[in-house]
Amino acid sequence: MSSIKNSTKKKATLKDVAHTANVSVATVSRVLNDSPNVTKKTKDHVNNVIQELSFSPSPMARALNTGRTRTVGALVPTLDHAIFSKFLGALEKQLSSHKHSLVISTTNGSPQTEFEQATALLNMGAEALIVSGKTRSQEFDALVKRFNVPVIITSYYDPKADYPSIGYDNAAISKLALDHFIEKKYTAVTVIHGPTSDNDRTRDRLRGIKSDNRFNDVTYMEAELSVDGGCQATNEIISSNQKPNVIFCLSDVLALGVIFELQRNNINIPNDIAVMGFDNLEWAEHTVPPLTSIELSVKDMGKHAADEVCHFLNSGKPINNIKLSGHLLKRKTT
Repeated sequence: MSSIKNSTKKKATLKDVAHTANVSVATVSRVLNDSPNVTKKTKDHVNNVIQELSFSPSPMARALNTGRTRTVGALVPTLDHAIFSKFLGALEKQLSSHKHSLVISTTNGSPQTEFEQATALLNMGAEALIVSGKTRSQEFDALVKRFNVPVIITSYYDPKADYPSIGYDNAAISKLALDHFIEKKYTAVTVIHGPTSDNDRTRDRLRGIKSDNRFNDVTYMEAELSVDGGCQATNEIISSNQKPNVIFCLSDVLALGVIFELQRNNINIPNDIAVMGFDNLEWAEHTVPPLTSIELSVKDMGKHAADEVCHFLNSGKPINNIKLSGHLLKRKTT
């Protein structure tokens, strides 16, 4: 009978690295945290010793030694839509370049769930929170005040908001669609949008449209924010004998459902009814016909959010409000 003996080799510690490199434990910690107060020569020397000893610092030990977890929490409504995946991908990549980690929680658009998830993130050591939209519950505000952590609003630009914002003037961006409709001489518009109860971005987009007095014939329909929601809304339009020139969807996901349902009913796009989306998701240019949509710079939003929060956490630099642009991509559905 043979037996396998487990390796009992002792794992290298921070003190082992310091002793071998002939530097202090504090210097090793500064190297691990990429401190600017250490010379390149010392950094290279300590990093060589770290590799030689196969030293891997424990996240818990690092947090105890430095008081830092280098973790940022992001709260988004859902992971079901590509717009959030794009944003989170850019956010995580840029945070990583600053040697910070990202932890993600979904809120399902519920302020209560957002508060509960934020509590969990802060209890596990998140040093900052990045959230969607500017509307927060009083419980959330009290929570971040108690933990004394920075919060960044995304997808919404308002320099007067309670927290720094990196995002869009949603009301102004929605008017890009109206300019296009004037150019195309569309006069009857149906707007399909997702739920507004807990979505200030959608409310502002609708406010922008409603504040424009160039159109008298505008109909509004709320639908579930899904392809099926777009299909059902389109069925209602057809069965009620509405005859819009154009259906403007405040999400490409809704617009895809609209395209499917119009085609199922042999309604030509754009000759009978034009269709326009919002977000310019990756597949929008591949629909048949390709979908006209408003593109938002969500990757830039993720990058800016990461830069601003890390600059604050690492050096105390104030977080800037950043206004991002949107632009219209004209394709064959209009």
